Amino acid sequence: MYIKTDNALVSEFKTVFGDNKLKITFKWANGVEQVYIYKTRAEEPAFDIESTQQKPIIYTLNEYKTFRGYVEEINEAGQFTYYFFPFTRQNGVETIFIQPHNAVRVDAGRVTIFYNITEKKKIFSNKKIISLTVKADAAVDKNILCYVIKQSGYPQNKDDGVMYKFMDDFSPGINTLPQIIINTDEFINIFLTHPELHQNFYELKVV
Repeated sequence: MYIKTDNALVSEFKTVFGDNKLKITFKWANGVEQVYIYKTRAEEPAFDIESTQQKPIIYTLNEYKTFRGYVEEINEAGQFTYYFFPFTRQNGVETIFIQPHNAVRVDAGRVTIFYNITEKKKIFSNKKIISLTVKADAAVDKNILCYVIKQSGYPQNKDDGVMYKFMDDFSPGINTLPQIIINTDEFINIFLTHPELHQNFYELKVV
């Protein structure tokens, strides 16, 4: 069962990150023998343990003592939030405590997204075929990016033309997208859908 508490059963979080290795240390209250750890991307909505479908990382006090902290290797760029929920078992009753100040932010750098746009004119037609390729360091939600089509010039931002959403999420590595057919006097470009929210987490580069 879940119990909300104002007591800090785990506290004094400290992080060390370098060479792709993360170490988080913290203080354990008496009686707490393991914690549930959930990892999310920092740009995601606030985490709710009672509604999540994500499986937790279960980390015991013995593991903590062995490694002198919670340790993890991070091989992707991005900013992450780790949520810690103390767990106790007394008289057969299992309890997960929801406490304040249980989140730790880790900055592993911005995710770099490279994109390439090529066009090919159709013979004897006023149309042209657009091919889009997106390469990302990590998985990218489809709502992070958008493409904009503008007449008589290349779009300069997401509001400079007609904005369209992508249909699928982007996998790490190269993503070749379905071709787009537009008029020969139209031009296309890719932007962050919400730069005011995501420019600190993602870097967009044309190649």
